Amino acid sequence: YMVIVVAMGYSRQGAALGIALAGLADFLRRGSILRLAAIIAFAALFHSTAVVVFPLVAIAANRARFVNYLIVLSIGYLFYTLFIERFIDTFIQTYIGSRYASQGAAIRVAINCIAALVFFAASRRIAFSPTERAIWRNFALAALALSVGLLVSTSSTAVDRLA
Repeated sequence: YMVIVVAMGYSRQGAALGIALAGLADFLRRGSILRLAAIIAFAALFHSTAVVVFPLVAIAANRARFVNYLIVLSIGYLFYTLFIERFIDTFIQTYIGSRYASQGAAIRVAINCIAALVFFAASRRIAFSPTERAIWRNFALAALALSVGLLVSTSSTAVDRLA
């Protein structure tokens, strides 16, 4: 779905996704949170939801937890200020306030949930480094959280966009 529909059908989202995945690969190779932040910021120029990737990847870094969380919070706040803050009122009014719904949102969120459950069932059999395992665990937990969000949210489109 991501390759065929998102990458080929939604050019801005596809560009943001490709750049964010390149940032993920670079982070796994070099382990630099600041470099990851720069790449994700570039991805967010195409689609602001790319900033969601940053904390999911960055908190998996192998460094002192307190320092790591401080860096993630600082850069996360910067990303919020630069890419999200000016759209938050419109986002809430458009998606939440008007109860905007997406057809197929449940299917798309379910696809992510199935992948998350497969990860939890089989991750020990895959040769992940501790950092890779933590990153994919974070993505899997986010997918499961979004499935709960779909059940309680007044807007399936808001959850669908994040998923």
